[in-house]
Amino acid sequence: MAMHGEAFRSTMGPETAFDVPFKNSGPFRYGRIHPKNSTTKKKAFGCWESLGEADGPLDAGPDAKLQINEYFPAGYIFLGQFIAHDMTFDPTSIFEQEIDPRSKWNYRTPRLDLDSIYGSGPHVDHYFYDPIHPELFSVPDGINSDLPRTFRGTPVIADPRNDQNLLTSQLHLAFLKFHNFVVEQLRKIEPWKNTGSSEVLSAARKLVRWHYHWIILQDYLERICLKRDTRNLAERRWEQKLRFYNSGENKGYNDDPFIPIEFSSAIFRFGHSQINPHYALVDRGQPRSLFDFLTINSNYTQPDWNLFFGSSSSVQFSKKISRSLPSQLFNLPKNLIPRSARNLGRFSLPMATLNRGAQFRIASGNELAKTFLSPEFQLTPDQIWEGERFQQFRKDEACAPLWYYILREAEVQPGGLQADRGIKLGPLGSKLVFEIIVDLISASESFPQDWNPLVLRKRNGNADPLPHFDMLTLLNISKTPWRYSLETDHTLRSLSKT
Repeated sequence: MAMHGEAFRSTMGPETAFDVPFKNSGPFRYGRIHPKNSTTKKKAFGCWESLGEADGPLDAGPDAKLQINEYFPAGYIFLGQFIAHDMTFDPTSIFEQEIDPRSKWNYRTPRLDLDSIYGSGPHVDHYFYDPIHPELFSVPDGINSDLPRTFRGTPVIADPRNDQNLLTSQLHLAFLKFHNFVVEQLRKIEPWKNTGSSEVLSAARKLVRWHYHWIILQDYLERICLKRDTRNLAERRWEQKLRFYNSGENKGYNDDPFIPIEFSSAIFRFGHSQINPHYALVDRGQPRSLFDFLTINSNYTQPDWNLFFGSSSSVQFSKKISRSLPSQLFNLPKNLIPRSARNLGRFSLPMATLNRGAQFRIASGNELAKTFLSPEFQLTPDQIWEGERFQQFRKDEACAPLWYYILREAEVQPGGLQADRGIKLGPLGSKLVFEIIVDLISASESFPQDWNPLVLRKRNGNADPLPHFDMLTLLNISKTPWRYSLETDHTLRSLSKT
């Protein structure tokens, strides 16, 4: 679980990007969604240090029984990490002093276009692609394969952060294989039977992106956001429903589109709260410590995806979103600590997140809630700091760190349903996660209004349409592509509209 600030810089740049909708393709600067006339005052990190330290009030303790969220299989935590890597990369050290977000670069395009998979295309990042058929990714054969690697074990992929743990690594591989599946399907259809590799690559990338967006909208956001935010997804009415964030209106430095620093450094880090200390990787396997597979090593084991996605009786779930966090996050193993922090001894991920918010002078959760929500959906000071261990932080009631506020409102659900407590994000987190991700999808040349995935499964000589398409479907296709096909007429009609 190396930090987002670990040194890596992609090859994306204005001269090398391909098939992108923006005239300028990056890198881009971060910006803010909070009003410029914010009354936010710099709050020294020291006063929050004890909030995020080991044995502090956020530490659930080694023997704590964590509450399970049976609506959110554990694999979606790692899908969230994959999505985050597709949106942002900031090489800033988490131990730098106060930072103006407008001065920092995001080496990801401000949209969800899978540049973390495709890089800058085969003309620039040629080592990701097959040398004979550059419309295909170069990936190892076999069901139980690993990412392509150098002889030293370095992954040959566009974003090495996706090799931070076994599950995210295998998700990345699944998208590579799914792309190759789509290419092979297109090669059976006119006009792509005999066209050049660049035309096939462009069409395949578009289809893969559409399926990825479908998963985010219909599978991921439906699980994590409140119904009041997602209710228009089925009718494809999300574009005109954005109220608080729109990249066409929210511009950053030099009027470039931007990722809000509040989102990347606080709001979308709620997944830290969903992690369970132990997972089994294979059916009937012994549950292993979280850190056993956070680093790829010689004990590589192919995960059984039915344990992480879907609705089988053996699926493992995330924990509920709350301010009570697994003790393991407060003492990361040395090999998972950013290089810039390895001489500090014990390393707390929650403390690092709080520190990052202080560096960027991110508005407090109270301020954002007051700006974007009506009073009945805002947490009161009593709700924010409930509990004896939290009373010491109540000195400045209007200054709850945004990341902490997002976790706390999810378990309280002010103005909402008791059934959603810990299951969904709260009113502020849900609204901003939904609107920002939907807007990034809208900016990414997403699927036509009437499109939906139409995949056929081959069985007993027949090819029947699958009833739905979700993350587990994509994983199954990537593992056994010969069992599936794309519906030909549907594919042609959809691509001809774009």
